[in-house]
Amino acid sequence: MTFAFLFTIASINAQRVLLDFEEEQQSFVECFGVGSQDPAACFDVIANPDASGINTSDSVGVFIEPTEGETWAGFIFDIVNGGDVDLTTATGNTELCADVWVPTGSGGDFTFKVERLEGGLVTVDRESPAIKPSAEGQWATVCSDMAIFDAQANRLVLFFNIQGIPITETSYYVDNVTQPGVTSVGGLIEEKGLKIFPNPATYDLFFNADGEPMTITVADLQGRELIRHASFTGNSIRVADLIPGSYIITFTEESTGRFGSTKFFKQ
Repeated sequence: MTFAFLFTIASINAQRVLLDFEEEQQSFVECFGVGSQDPAACFDVIANPDASGINTSDSVGVFIEPTEGETWAGFIFDIVNGGDVDLTTATGNTELCADVWVPTGSGGDFTFKVERLEGGLVTVDRESPAIKPSAEGQWATVCSDMAIFDAQANRLVLFFNIQGIPITETSYYVDNVTQPGVTSVGGLIEEKGLKIFPNPATYDLFFNADGEPMTITVADLQGRELIRHASFTGNSIRVADLIPGSYIITFTEESTGRFGSTKFFKQ
């Protein structure tokens, strides 16, 4: 069975949801720069206090900024599900977006930061400029192009009101943190924690398969199937003969029919 019909332009314009607080996709670590406040108590998941406008989700995240904290107070999530956030410029998917709610008159802004944690040390970190939401006292979507990072991140750091300290304790809300443009349909990639590397690829494309038989296909962005391996139990395929460009790889678990698709770049 082929899944070429999945690879429409609408599919390519999908998004990877990193945090939506309906399910805890990633792992909250702690807050920082919050003075004497408990670093585990400054963030929580609560019922949406303003389920109107662009965000009618049941649950959202709340960041509580104290009056005695630092100008750089924020909160951290480790990326533990769905694989690292691939922000390499070759993929073309370097944008991060979030729905945010800041109080009226607060002048609050929002900042994304992505990090790579290896061996307990942060080896790379990049921070977006502070973004002013288009409205206060209601949900607004903010986005930032993280192309400067040009790597894969395994930690997400978020800030409200950077460079400011509130006069009174202030609550800010966040929801639907996404990476637009990422194709990941079918769910198998997230369920198995599949990662593909290197991306971009030159000769071989590797993945952390678990040895269960899968059908693996590679298609171009128009849905034309170019590579197929049935009952495959290895952990790499050859892509050297593909012309440079973007492609979709699909993994189908033969025992269940579950599948997942994602994009990679051949250089």
